[in-house]
Amino acid sequence: MTSTTVDVTPMIIGGHRRGASDNATIDAATIDAALNAGTSVTINTGSVGVQPGNITVASAIAKSAGGAVSLSLQAAGSIDVEAPISSSVGALSVTLSTVNSAIVVNSGITTNGGTFEALTPFGSSGASFTLAAGASISTGTGTLGIFNGGS
Repeated sequence: MTSTTVDVTPMIIGGHRRGASDNATIDAATIDAALNAGTSVTINTGSVGVQPGNITVASAIAKSAGGAVSLSLQAAGSIDVEAPISSSVGALSVTLSTVNSAIVVNSGITTNGGTFEALTPFGSSGASFTLAAGASISTGTGTLGIFNGGS
């Protein structure tokens, strides 16, 4: 299995990528293609700069081919899942982690046997995890872990 990392701040998934700069976006189809080809994907906003380092999933991420891979979203700011993240073929392990802010899941996440982890730091007053009404997380035979360290 191979892996690729994209470092940007902030990141909006959906639309067209404008580069690793302020208010960068990446086409969800690019992520889909990497996952379907057996490449795990990490998107990291970094922690230096004037932007808050937020990640918004604005378009669906749909793994539909290949074996087990992972998708890791790492934000200095918040993570907001507004569109589904799913796998219909092969396990997709999903990790959402923030340095000092909220993780909000407003849409479904289906891992097809992969793990799901949400990580916010311990002792951070801004750290929280919210699963919105109507949203769901399904791991099938995979594990689910929510590690919310907000105080």
